[in-house]
Amino acid sequence: MRASFSPPNLKFLWRTLAALAFFAAAGCGARTQYHVHDLRLVRSGWDSLHVDIAFAKSNVVGGSRIIQPESIEVVLFDSAYDTLYAGPPGTIIVPDIQLGDGERVVIEACGTLRERRVCTQDITRASPKRIEARVEIEYPMGSDMTSGRYALEFDAFRAEFGGEDWQRIGTPRVTGAFRVWVDHSEARRRGLLEVPFDSPRGSFDLSRQPGYRDFRFYLDSQLLDRDTAQVVFEVHAGLNGKRSAIAEVRKAVFWKSDAEREEDVRYFARVAAERVVSELDAFLGGRRVVAYVDDWRFDNRSRTYELELEVRWEGRFFNRRSYAIEGILEVGEDGSDAVFRMRDANRRAEQRWQRRVGGQELPIGNLGRPSETDSIRARPR
Repeated sequence: MRASFSPPNLKFLWRTLAALAFFAAAGCGARTQYHVHDLRLVRSGWDSLHVDIAFAKSNVVGGSRIIQPESIEVVLFDSAYDTLYAGPPGTIIVPDIQLGDGERVVIEACGTLRERRVCTQDITRASPKRIEARVEIEYPMGSDMTSGRYALEFDAFRAEFGGEDWQRIGTPRVTGAFRVWVDHSEARRRGLLEVPFDSPRGSFDLSRQPGYRDFRFYLDSQLLDRDTAQVVFEVHAGLNGKRSAIAEVRKAVFWKSDAEREEDVRYFARVAAERVVSELDAFLGGRRVVAYVDDWRFDNRSRTYELELEVRWEGRFFNRRSYAIEGILEVGEDGSDAVFRMRDANRRAEQRWQRRVGGQELPIGNLGRPSETDSIRARPR
């Protein structure tokens, strides 16, 4: 009877030898690794955070097991990486009120294991917040339409933890800026100014801000076209540097009100009448001159007044005759370049006109400016 013989399984043999060599090497000094096994963050409110962390070591022989490090430190950073907390894990006080709307908070936990430092990071968020503002703006404060002043009052709120209501968290110190533009689509895009503020009350000068030239171009264009313009002040503010638009104030700006223009007309009519009579009657003396304005208009483009003016006066001494002349007075808004054009007159006034003037126009110079409105070219409505 012949015995049978099977050749050895070479593939299995090689695997066995490789495994034996590996375990032999591991037994001679397997490399141990240290790592964070688990990091748990538990929020019970916006003002506290509970941090638990576990560390482990592992190698190819013994697997992984939890170990106690020599020391553990937890550090909280805000979005600017300023330190909010540094100390042991557990329940940590979070200064949520100081943080911005939904601001990112970084938690870094580190352990020291056999002189090795092992760290991990996670992220949580501050509470959602909003600001309410009461805004008072006085603009413009002068004839140049560059200066103004403001008063701001802020209230801050944060969302209720786990709820839908908002809780007032005080009156914070808020910094921000006004965004200012003329109410016109292109003006907002190209004539936008940003005026920073860092106190609840103060004054500003728009001419000192970058982009003022473009802003002024659109402001003057609106005033020339319509004699009025809307200037928008949009308040951008926030907590801890995170800003958003929270309020808007519109100020109507105009060169002069109708009442102020009527004051101008009365002034120009009185001064022009005296100048006309002075040119026509050298012996006027203290005689009373009366001026009547039948109608008037103001041209925004040329910035000039046009008055339908009637002037009446009487002669002196033995000449008690009455004189009357009608015409058009054109004068600049500032009283400059006044011209009277005669249209009609009674016989005596016409004779004097022809002797002293000859043509239809009588230049009467600069009439000056009305004292009542001299200091105000524009004021808010």
